[in-house]
Amino acid sequence: MEWKDVTPAEAKEKKHYRLGCWLLSFYAPAVLRFLASFGSLLSIEALKRAFGDKYAIMVGLCVVQGLLYLPLLILSPQKNPLMPKAAISAL
Repeated sequence: MEWKDVTPAEAKEKKHYRLGCWLLSFYAPAVLRFLASFGSLLSIEALKRAFGDKYAIMVGLCVVQGLLYLPLLILSPQKNPLMPKAAISAL
């Protein structure tokens, strides 16, 4: 499948150019995953108990995972043309 660049005027004519339907099916779980990745950092003691001395690796992974979701969360409501690429990087 190839990406097709369209002008904003052409995109607004399409019924799928909005934050709804299929995009919400990606956006809502992305918000939850973003919150979960940083929410797990609230319990560092639980991470220390679960992973022992290697808990720092999990902290780093949680931060990276959360940061990968940021472009998707920011660009989707703005209907930015970079949003499909941001979705691919997040997922």
